Order: sequence, then C-alpha cells, then structure tokens
Amino acid sequence: MKLKIATKLGLSFAVVLGLMILSGLLTCLKFLDIRQNVDRMTDIRVPSMEAARVLQDDFDYVANKSRQAILAGTDPARKAAAQVAFEEGWARLDKTLEPLARSPNAGPCSKIATGWQRLRKSCRKFVKPNKPR
Repeated sequence: MKLKIATKLGLSFAVVLGLMILSGLLTCLKFLDIRQNVDRMTDIRVPSMEAARVLQDDFDYVANKSRQAILAGTDPARKAAAQVAFEEGWARLDKTLEPLARSPNAGPCSKIATGWQRLRKSCRKFVKPNKPR
C-alpha cells in the first residue's frame, strides 16, 4: 500500500499530537500527586513545627525561672517570688503539653509530650513546694 505524502504527514501529525496529549495527561496526574503530598505535609508538619517552637519556649521559660529560684538563695522575698514564677512556668508548660499529648497530628511532639507528662508525674512526688517561713 502506497501512502501519499499528505497521508504520511497527517499520520505523523496525529501521532505527535497523541503523544503530546498523553504527556499532558501524565503531567497533570503527577501534579495532582505532588499537590496531595504538599497538602499532607502542610497539614502535619506546620502545626507540628509550631507546637515544637511553643514547647521549646515553655521549656526555656521554666529553665529561666528555675535559675531565678536557685539564685534567690536564702532571701525570703526573692525566694517566694521566684517560687511563684517557677510554679507558673510549670503550669504554662503543662497547659502546652496537654493538647499535644492528645493530638494525633502533632507528630513527634505528641510522643515527647506524652513521655514528658509521665516523667513529670513520676518526679512530682519527689519535689515538694518550698513554703516561705
């Protein structure tokens, strides 16, 4: 079968057009897959990173208030104020840890929060609040 040049050009154009359409469809499917991955990452990672930042801030606050309580020494006025600030820091940390321990989307922060709460409860029996004299 002999094909004329117009038929050969038409067939080759149709093949190239078909390949372009196939390439476009595959690109769209890959784009949708990438978009789903990005959405999943932003739903899990961004809140997890924000929770870790807040948790770090609370740990720094507690550490600062701990140093103040230690440096207060035997001065009763400074010691009482530092002890109140120290307990306030722990309350702030507990308030931050509570939702993290229950949240399934917090990622590694959830495991850290749960472990820290268990450690805090077990250590709490050894720490007696310092009452001013």
